[in-house]
Amino acid sequence: GAVIAATAGAMLYNRESVATAETPASGLSSKDFVPLKVKQVLKYNHNTKVYVFALANPSATLDLPVSSFLLTRIKGPDGKDIIRPYTPIDTHVKGELHLLVKSYDAGVMSKHFAGLKPGDTVDLKGPIPKLKYEANMRSEIGMIAGGTGITPMLQVLEEIFRNP
Repeated sequence: GAVIAATAGAMLYNRESVATAETPASGLSSKDFVPLKVKQVLKYNHNTKVYVFALANPSATLDLPVSSFLLTRIKGPDGKDIIRPYTPIDTHVKGELHLLVKSYDAGVMSKHFAGLKPGDTVDLKGPIPKLKYEANMRSEIGMIAGGTGITPMLQVLEEIFRNP
């Protein structure tokens, strides 16, 4: 009986240790969608807002690879999943995830975001890396972006300023 109990205890401990090691402190997962609660909605301009989500651990930061994005998921009017990529900004703020979202008249996801208020949740998955950035990998860099394409550039610039 004691051997079985010890074995079961060791198996449970090891299973929980592995699960903890695979889940980053932010609580996000690159394999599964995780619901995050809207903490705050900040007006950026006439058609753009910053959505602040609370991370599972208030002392954690995203620690995303530079130039990576997250997937958002909502249910569409027909009940099917609608999934869109968004690039977080301000990735080193403790306990928070910030998304800058521009509203488009024909944008199903951006319309959904426009209606969000504190306490609402959105399913997020990631990070999904796009570009492997290393400090000083280039002596010069050129960037051209507009509209929603500005957020990946902001993420790269933030890292360059943090680690020139």
